[in-house]
Amino acid sequence: MQNLKKNLKLLQKGLKKQLTDHDVNRICNSVTSAVKLRREQGVTSETKQQLSKDIMNCVHHVFNDHTHCARDFCKSDEGTAPKPLNPTLLTKIKVNNDSYRMLQ
Repeated sequence: MQNLKKNLKLLQKGLKKQLTDHDVNRICNSVTSAVKLRREQGVTSETKQQLSKDIMNCVHHVFNDHTHCARDFCKSDEGTAPKPLNPTLLTKIKVNNDSYRMLQ
């Protein structure tokens, strides 16, 4: 988790206000919550697969796009409008962040 946060912070410096400290913390907390939830469910191939999906969706979840959230993971209000997300931001997080890629 420390590597994820460290790499998000490095990425944040180049994105100038597109990725806030609050966003970085929420992404890390979402990953931690996903791991905790799936661990409580027991280690099976299904929970491993669902954990992978949860982690891949964390950035979308943080920016209020809950279309791919698992019902047992996300308790959001479906009526909440997504926070505007620059498409290049998501690409940079996925491509440039070794920790995020490692978790996939």
